[in-house]
Amino acid sequence: MQNGKVARVYWNLHRDVFSIQQKVGKSWLVVGHASSMILLDAVFTVNEKKRLQVITEQKKNVHAMVVGRVPRLMSWIIEVDSYKQAYYNPYKVSQFVDSETRESLQYSCVDIVKLFNKSIYYKNIRGLTS
Repeated sequence: MQNGKVARVYWNLHRDVFSIQQKVGKSWLVVGHASSMILLDAVFTVNEKKRLQVITEQKKNVHAMVVGRVPRLMSWIIEVDSYKQAYYNPYKVSQFVDSETRESLQYSCVDIVKLFNKSIYYKNIRGLTS
């Protein structure tokens, strides 16, 4: 995994970890797996066509992910108490939403995302540097 580069991260149901993809040449390839991950300048995305396929066929596929920049320093300790939690379930919502308010996060850009313990936490921070 290359720090400072863009990555796509999704929950891998088969491995019970987050899978991390980065662009290698013209293709997005899995470059690692992690139980926790931090992304900066992140965007929440859901492929609607694949989401509908999940609902219709009742088969899970990779269609929802968080896309952001991997920090140059991964040694941050981040308290998630002050973060908001994101939620996504293709059978209940059509896109990532705030867990508490159910406000859409689809294509919202947030300063920092912490993926931890099968959960996604997010926060906007002023003056963030990596």
